[in-house]
Amino acid sequence: MMLRRILVFLALPAMLLLERIAYYGTRSTLMVFMSSPDGGLAMTRESARDLYKSFTLWVLLAPLLGGLISIATGPRVIVMIGALVTAIGYFLIAGSTAGSLSTALLVIALGQGLLKPGLFAVAGQEMGLRLDNARAALCFLLYGAINLGASLANLGSGSVAKAAGLKAAFGASGTLMIVVLVAAIGLSAVLQWVDKKPEPAATSLRAEMGIGLTLALILPASFGLGAMGDVMFDAIKASPDGFSSRATSWLFNVNPVVIGLTAVAAAAVMLAVAMGDRVKLPQHYVLAGGLVVYALGGIILAVGGNPLSIPVAALGTAVAALGEGLLFPLGIARAISVSSHRYTGITIAVWLVVTGAVTWLSSVALNESPRLAIGISVVGCLGAGVTLAVFGKVLSRELFDHHPPKPTTSIPSPFEGFHS
Repeated sequence: MMLRRILVFLALPAMLLLERIAYYGTRSTLMVFMSSPDGGLAMTRESARDLYKSFTLWVLLAPLLGGLISIATGPRVIVMIGALVTAIGYFLIAGSTAGSLSTALLVIALGQGLLKPGLFAVAGQEMGLRLDNARAALCFLLYGAINLGASLANLGSGSVAKAAGLKAAFGASGTLMIVVLVAAIGLSAVLQWVDKKPEPAATSLRAEMGIGLTLALILPASFGLGAMGDVMFDAIKASPDGFSSRATSWLFNVNPVVIGLTAVAAAAVMLAVAMGDRVKLPQHYVLAGGLVVYALGGIILAVGGNPLSIPVAALGTAVAALGEGLLFPLGIARAISVSSHRYTGITIAVWLVVTGAVTWLSSVALNESPRLAIGISVVGCLGAGVTLAVFGKVLSRELFDHHPPKPTTSIPSPFEGFHS
């Protein structure tokens, strides 16, 4: 089992990092490709914008399909299929016309719908019972990989497009996904051969209530995500340097870099706690802290000026990112900790769709009032944080801490001494 856990900790974050570099690299050049007459498709800005919005909606909803398929196939299978389908989509973009681009984007969305729930579901399955801190550490690493991949894509995709052309950038994304596919096939083969993992208990009504409660407590943070980005966007737009200067372009990387570093640091802490015999770290207090810190970042962004100065925008974004880096990965880890193997994929899929839908709906409904959306998010996060701080111990005991006793004949854990 030791080898199995080590492989998962090394392979899954690396695969997700490469996949996110490919995805965000494609997104960052897609609008230019659609609208540019020089090496692009020369679409009108209205047509390009409408197609991009449709693509975003497809990516948002597609995980439901992946989660449903994983019930029958298991998450490792949908990861492999998702990597292949996404790679095909990127190569299709490189050879697409204005008429066929929507097909290529739909293929990518379908691949994303398989990959995202699949990778987190594999993480949930491989940690097994009673390894809550180790599972949280792996989810932190995965969430950090998502955001560090976004930052690296922002830095590198433009360079590839300038050096070799827009279509070459999409080809590079497809090549990265081929690497992810090979890694997924290799990991699945090794895990099939290495020690069998113990089957967790079936999901109970208590567990389902715990998943729903955790999701409900995190939704206020999702509600403010889009609005926080809009406020930062407005700050850059109103600055003397605008969007074309390096003096402001770094602000786009504050959020993913801070989240990535926070997640990596939190993963190290969780692993240290998991390997300690005496130290206890109640995860509901970490969730409560993440909610409060996220709310503080929202307060800075909401009341720091209209428009914000660049330093204030950077500070508010960094504080909110610190809270997000603690909150979202630990929430996912808590949700999948009580889900049976068969339904881990659909659990993650519903989580991704609901949180993404709340962010999207708040952006649509309060598009002209981002500070109002942030204010609602702040109030909700503070309320959820206080609720967890006061009642978290009772809720954890009643809804999460109900695993059966460890059997004396079970396979020894690779994380000897890990405690939850």
